[in-house]
Amino acid sequence: MTESRGAWTRTSRATSCAKASIRLTTLGGAPVELTTNEFEVLRLLTDHPGAVLDRDRMLETLRGIEHEAFNRTVDVTVSRLRQKLGDDPKVPRFIRTVWGAGYVFIAPETRPEGQ
Repeated sequence: MTESRGAWTRTSRATSCAKASIRLTTLGGAPVELTTNEFEVLRLLTDHPGAVLDRDRMLETLRGIEHEAFNRTVDVTVSRLRQKLGDDPKVPRFIRTVWGAGYVFIAPETRPEGQ
């Protein structure tokens, strides 16, 4: 699977010899290797640009896991994803935290100029 959105492209490629899945996205033409979970979070967010997705919905969609009060899986995954994409949570270019609500993918057309 390959999909392009502005400055980055996400790709999924299965490696049969290792029986593993490699998930890649490109940012400015440079490949960025993602874990399966990071890739799925990115896919979920980009499939709903501009929409706030809460942690419970993300967990349920990604893992089929119902809400667990202390489950930080989504937060940790978003943090690692931001690191790999070079996205500063204080001045986000891709993923914005909506405090008390969840996360939102910042579609290119909704980004402030210069980002």
